[in-house]
Amino acid sequence: MAEMHWIKLATGYLRDEKIHYIVKKYGHDSMVFWTGLLSECVNGVLEIDEDVFAEILIMDSQRFSELKKTFASDKFKLIKTNSEGKIQITNWDKYQYSESYGRVKAYREKQKSSNGNETEMKQDVTIDPDPDPDPDPDPDPDKNKNKKKRSVFKPPTIDEVTAYCITRNKGIDPEQWMDHYLANGWMVGKNKMKDWKASIRYWERNKPGGQNGNNRSNTPIGIEQSAESKRFNSRPIPFSKGTGGTTDIRNPG
Repeated sequence: MAEMHWIKLATGYLRDEKIHYIVKKYGHDSMVFWTGLLSECVNGVLEIDEDVFAEILIMDSQRFSELKKTFASDKFKLIKTNSEGKIQITNWDKYQYSESYGRVKAYREKQKSSNGNETEMKQDVTIDPDPDPDPDPDPDPDKNKNKKKRSVFKPPTIDEVTAYCITRNKGIDPEQWMDHYLANGWMVGKNKMKDWKASIRYWERNKPGGQNGNNRSNTPIGIEQSAESKRFNSRPIPFSKGTGGTTDIRNPG
C-alpha cells in the first residue's frame, strides 16, 4: 500500500478576503490553482517544476502564468519567487495551519494588546516639568535628630554631678545622689531617667528644710516611702503605760 501524506487546511480558508476576491474575479480555476499549491508545497515551497504542476492542475501554461502573476501581485502577495526561482507561499502557516502558527499568532495578539495598554498608560501619565522630590519638607531638619537624642539617656559621671551641684550650691551631696541612682539603675519611679539635672533640682526642692521639705518625713532624699511604711506612720500613736508616764513606742527615746 502506497504511503499517504496529509495536509491540514485552516477552517474557512476559502473565505479569506483575498482568496474570495480572486475566485470571484478570476474564476474558479483560481481556487484550483490555490488549493493545488497548498497540497503540493513542502513547507510552503513548490518543489516540483511549474510545468509539471500545471499538468497536475490540468491547466494550460498561459492561464497558469496569469494566475501566478495575480497571486504574486503587490495587491495580494499570496506567493513569491524565492532565491531558487521556485514558487513560495507567503504566510504558509496561515493557510497550511500548524500549531506553531497558532502559538505565534496568539503571541503576536498578546504583544499587540500589551503595547496598546502601555500606550494608554503613557497617555494617562502627566509628567511634572519640575518634580519636587520632597513636597512637604520638614521646616526643622534637626527636629527628629533632637527627638532621638532626648530618647537616649546617658548617665552622668561623678565629676559632672559634682560640678553641677557646686554650681547650684543647694546643699545636695553628689555622691549620695550618684549612689542612689546607680543602685536603682537610673530609674525614677517606674520610668527610666531622662534628665539627671532635673532630678538634682527635684532633690533640692524636696530635701528637709527645702522649698517643700516641711511636708516631708526624714526619708533620705530621693527615696520614696514604701506603702507599708506610709501605713505604719499614719496609724494612731500607741502609748505604753509606765510608772514615769507614757511613751511613744515608735520613738521610745
